[in-house]
Amino acid sequence: MRSLIYLWATILIFIGFAQSHAGGLNSNLRQREENDGDITDVTDQASVDMADSMFRDAIYLANKSAKILSCQYRVRYRVTGSRGSGFGSVCLVDLNGREGNLLVCNENMVGAPTIKLGGFAITQKDVANFTRANCEPG
Repeated sequence: MRSLIYLWATILIFIGFAQSHAGGLNSNLRQREENDGDITDVTDQASVDMADSMFRDAIYLANKSAKILSCQYRVRYRVTGSRGSGFGSVCLVDLNGREGNLLVCNENMVGAPTIKLGGFAITQKDVANFTRANCEPG
C-alpha cells in the first residue's frame, strides 16, 4: 500500500511538472480551440514501438520500479501545422507485484508526459479524450 501511495504522489508531482513544462493547461486549451486535430489508431509496428518506448520512459520517470506489462488502445493525436504527434494508451503496470491500469500520453517533440492512475473507464474513446486533453502536439 505504501508503494502505491508513493507512486500516486510521484505521478501527481510529475503531472504538475509536465503541465508547466508544456506551457500550462490554459495555453493547451487555447490551441485546441483553434484546431481540434485528428485522432487515429496506432497500428504500424514502428509507431507502436515508438509510442511504447515513450510510455515506458514516462512511467519509469514517475516510479523506477514500475514495469509495463502491456498497452492497448494506442492512439496518435495530430494537429494541422504541428510537426509533432501526441500518443496515448492505457497500460497495465506492475508495481512490486501489484497490477493496475494507467492512462498515459506523451508528445514526441517536447516530451511532456501525463499519467493518470485509476478513476477511468478502459475504452479507446477515453484514451483519445485523455490524449487530446493532455498531450497537445508541439
